[in-house]
Amino acid sequence: VVTVVTLSWTLGMFGTAEDPRVTEIKNLQQDLAKKFKPTQGPMSASDAVERVTAITTVMTKVAALPEDLRSEAMQPGKKMMMESMEATVNNYFELPQSEREAYLDNQIRQMEFMRQAFEAGKSVMGAIGWSKKKPDADAKEGPPWTKNRSEDERNAWRKKMIDQTTPEQRAKFGEYFSAMKRRREELGLPS
Repeated sequence: VVTVVTLSWTLGMFGTAEDPRVTEIKNLQQDLAKKFKPTQGPMSASDAVERVTAITTVMTKVAALPEDLRSEAMQPGKKMMMESMEATVNNYFELPQSEREAYLDNQIRQMEFMRQAFEAGKSVMGAIGWSKKKPDADAKEGPPWTKNRSEDERNAWRKKMIDQTTPEQRAKFGEYFSAMKRRREELGLPS
């Protein structure tokens, strides 16, 4: 019996226990998704700061994991982000043409809240010592989870993201982001 149990355990028949650090991060992401509905953006600058602080907390915990556990820990967050983006894009296309510009304006306002909160966060992170420059030329300032990526790495990441979508999703996303870019330009904002 002991031999059978040991062999079964070795072969993974009882499954493997999830690393408690990964479980903690997944639980934190679930709690944050309940608090900050993924389909609803920030309503104010202070709401955006609270969201950025939460994101920074999760990403700092992920950065502390060994490289082989990071992807597993980020799966729920990636899934929520994709569902949120799909809902945002689908909501845009469900609106009559006459209401789409106002929808884009609201999305842009929310993006600007988040951009400003992230910019403020970079200043705070720098003040607490996260922006220590490394001696090599490829070093980048910022939190520990950021790093410069080569063009090949960025292209591989983009391909992986594209491979996880359907042609219909890509077409909708492309049209939505083109409309967003056009509206941002009309408002005098960078694309």
